[in-house]
Amino acid sequence: MLQMTTTESLELFKKSLLGNNYSKNSIRAYTDDIRQFIKWVQENRVDWDHPDRFSKIDIVEFLNFLAGQKTTGTTRVRKLAAIRKFFKFLKENNIAANNPAETVVGPIREEKDPEVLYKNEYKALLYEAQENLRDYAILMTFLQTGLRVGELVSLNLDDIDLENKLLIVRQGKGRRDRTIPIEEQAAGAQAEGDRKTQQQKNNQAPEHDGGNVGSEKFHGCLRDQAALALAAFSSASF
Repeated sequence: MLQMTTTESLELFKKSLLGNNYSKNSIRAYTDDIRQFIKWVQENRVDWDHPDRFSKIDIVEFLNFLAGQKTTGTTRVRKLAAIRKFFKFLKENNIAANNPAETVVGPIREEKDPEVLYKNEYKALLYEAQENLRDYAILMTFLQTGLRVGELVSLNLDDIDLENKLLIVRQGKGRRDRTIPIEEQAAGAQAEGDRKTQQQKNNQAPEHDGGNVGSEKFHGCLRDQAALALAAFSSASF
């Protein structure tokens, strides 16, 4: 058996994910979940930094602790998957003799209806954003294509093929490129947004460089326009 601490094992596991071309988001998700588990064990056992000392009951009790914190079943299933993958890695690399998570039964996921915008809410959101062409193009693209937020904020102008009405999503889920058709309305909004962006570049406006939006700016845009739409929608209801 290799003599390695739990802390060192986690760093080695992280490097293996990177070496296997896992995305940054996936690596962060795995390591955050495993760190939370290790921290919990550390608070309950003095031998936490010995990876071969972990047992099935440690994992079961951790999941019970999460349940007591009102953590959803879906989140607990995800954390168990991360822990199971970590210990599988340790076993395969002769750092631990067994995988204590192998036979742990995961919680049942809650079933709930997906949250969707009603037609009048959808229209109100776009109506409030129409004066800001950049926000309008962002929201129209988001609502009509089903892109993940991370994919949307990574788009550049070069990823938009207006002639063929296609978006090129680079290194999306599974780190694969793919194309998504865009509707006429979204294409028109993007074309107008591109024209304004180019006009601002020509006028030497440095904040509009044709690059991607950034997650913080997108959430700010969505938050601001949703607040305006909610206010307008509420006042129209009376």
